[in-house]
Amino acid sequence: MARSYLTPWGATLVILFSGLTTGDALAQAGDDPGAETATDSDAQQAEATPANPEPEAPPPSAESETSANSTDVTEPAHEPGSTDGGTLQGIKEAEWIIEDGSVQDRPVRLALSAFILPVSLGLSLWTSIPIVHEGFIPDLNDSFDIELGGNFGYYWVDGGSHLAIVPMAGPRWNFHLTEAWSVFATVKGGFWIRLYDTRPDDVVFSFDGSLGAVWNITDLVGLRFEVGGWWGILRAGATIPF
Repeated sequence: MARSYLTPWGATLVILFSGLTTGDALAQAGDDPGAETATDSDAQQAEATPANPEPEAPPPSAESETSANSTDVTEPAHEPGSTDGGTLQGIKEAEWIIEDGSVQDRPVRLALSAFILPVSLGLSLWTSIPIVHEGFIPDLNDSFDIELGGNFGYYWVDGGSHLAIVPMAGPRWNFHLTEAWSVFATVKGGFWIRLYDTRPDDVVFSFDGSLGAVWNITDLVGLRFEVGGWWGILRAGATIPF
């Protein structure tokens, strides 16, 4: 069996070669910047990351976004007098104008009324012609008219009955309370012409007075209500300007 023996010089060379190899490896490790950088970044990441990280909040759902948006929506307000609010356009307003003494232009009006009571039945036709547009009281919204017309009807009076035409005329004083409502008083005189009668006289003088109100629903049509006459005749009908 062959044996190998190192001489003292051989052992010395082996030791020197091993030392050189170890020194080169250490030098390469010290000159590698990537290794040092990796070590430093690992340390910073460990410091920045907390021990117990808090969980992130979940994103809002579609339902929550819809409800949030719905709370910001406001319904539009309905203006007074619009058709959406249930009111009819063209209706006169109820603002008081009785103290408006300014100059006014009053139209001529035609009124057709009906009356029915236990002692009478018939129709009334009147034409109201403005004479004093501003009335007689400076601080009030009044006017003064001449009213022409008459009654046509059947009457049961004084134990008899007859068909008659009663043409009449007289002054009418108006007080305009609002754009829609006015009240008036009138006094008329005329002749009672009997067309059929159980009594001998055919024509007699007639005197009449009444109180009334007019509701101008629009500029084109209104309603007229009136009470008066010797027998408390009630009249109601329509009135129009022309």
